Amino acid sequence: MVCIDLSDTDDRLVEQALFWANIFPECNRLILFHNIRAEFLNETLPLSKENINKLMSNILASTKKRFANLIADKPIDWDIMVTFEPNSAKAIVDTSIKHNSSLLVMGKKRPGRGTGVIAQSVMALDKSCTPVLLVPPTKSVGIHKVACCAELSIDEKPIFDFALKLYEQLDTVNQCLHVYKLPLAYFPYMEQNDQALEDATQKRAQERFKSFKKQAKLDGELWELVLRKGVQIADTIALYAREQNLDLVIITRSGKNTPATYRVGSNAKKLMRTSIGIPMLIL
Repeated sequence: MVCIDLSDTDDRLVEQALFWANIFPECNRLILFHNIRAEFLNETLPLSKENINKLMSNILASTKKRFANLIADKPIDWDIMVTFEPNSAKAIVDTSIKHNSSLLVMGKKRPGRGTGVIAQSVMALDKSCTPVLLVPPTKSVGIHKVACCAELSIDEKPIFDFALKLYEQLDTVNQCLHVYKLPLAYFPYMEQNDQALEDATQKRAQERFKSFKKQAKLDGELWELVLRKGVQIADTIALYAREQNLDLVIITRSGKNTPATYRVGSNAKKLMRTSIGIPMLIL
C-alpha cells in the first residue's frame, strides 16, 4: 500500500512499490491511498457533503490518470482509495489492516528533516506491525548494497532473514552494521588508554556477532560485520549510509527493551527523524 500525498514525491513512491512488487511476485495488488485531512479542510474551508464527494471523485480521477501508464503494463492489480478522516495515521492503519497489506510505502514529507510525524504515528498505532518502507524523494530505484543495523540481539533475526530474501533475488551485498559506544565518562578513572578499551570493545562485538550468527543460523560467508563508534546511533548509521552510498537500511521496529512488540524503539524513532537520504525498511 502506497501512501500518497498528491505531491511530486508520489511518483518515486509508486516506482519503489512496483520495484518491490517485482521482487516478491506474491505481492499481486497495489493500493494507492490518500486521506483528505477532514480537520484541515473544515477549519479553513468548510465543505458540504456534496463537495466532499466531488473532491474525492476528482482525486481518484486525477490519480488514475497520473499513474495509469506507469502501472498498466505491470502484471499487478491496482486500486485507488481516498478517505475523508480526521486522523490520517489512523486512516492509513485501518485501511492497511482491512486489506491485509504486506508493506506500507511512505515518503519523507520534509526533505532534509527526517520523515515527519505521520509515519511515526502510523507505527505507533499499527499493532499488526506491517513493515514500513520510508523512501526519500531523491534516491533512484534499485538495491545492491544493504545494511542491517543491529544490536546483535536474536530479536533482530527477522531483518537478516529479509535481507537473505533480497540476496536470493538480487545478489545484494549484505552488511551487519553495529554501532558501539565507549564509556567516555570513565576514561579518567581507568588504567587502560582509549585505544586499548576500543580494541577490547571491538573484539567483544566480533565475538557477539559470531555467537549471533550461530544462534540465528546465518550463513557467515554472506555477511560482513561493520563496526562504527558513535555516541548517537541514528546519526552514526545515517553518516555511514551516506558515506557508503547504501541502497537500503533495514532496522527492527522495536528494541529488545521495548515493552510491547508493536511499539517503536528509540533507535528506530531517532533514525526516522534523521535525514538519511536512503530508503529505510522498518520490520
